Amino acid sequence: MDDVRKHSPEQILLWARRTVLYIDVEIWENDIKHIEEIEADKLTDEDKEGLEHAKKMVQAASEEL
Repeated sequence: MDDVRKHSPEQILLWARRTVLYIDVEIWENDIKHIEEIEADKLTDEDKEGLEHAKKMVQAASEEL
């Protein structure tokens, strides 16, 4: 968006939301990768919950995109 005056406030908000979703997906995918690198027998319940949450969030963000 080179000139915000050419766009409606709604377009600017959608562009910003899209940008945030791309960043969030990247962060969650990194979290998933990190957790999946931990050996299965060393995963804590918190790790397992975090993995499930991250996967759900990636799915939801991907659908919204």
